[in-house]
Amino acid sequence: GAVVRSKGNVIIFGELLGKVHAGYPDENSCYIIAGVYDGREVSIGSYTDETEVVKPKRSLFKKSAANTEALAVVVYEDQLICEPMSRGIFKENHS
Repeated sequence: GAVVRSKGNVIIFGELLGKVHAGYPDENSCYIIAGVYDGREVSIGSYTDETEVVKPKRSLFKKSAANTEALAVVVYEDQLICEPMSRGIFKENHS
């Protein structure tokens, strides 16, 4: 994988395979979007971490669909959070 540093947001239409730093060097309000993300090290502004995807709570009445939704990594309460784009912190702050 490659190493990407951007002063702004980073959007990856496929799989995040390398290291990505959005908001380089210290802009913490940026975000990273990836079609597939497996917990690799990412950075936003002054935050660097390996993050886990926040899993939605499963319902007993709905079948689990295949997860094909793009994921967003954002800074929230002094940590990096990774969630599907359609809900959670990214949707609340960027829609």
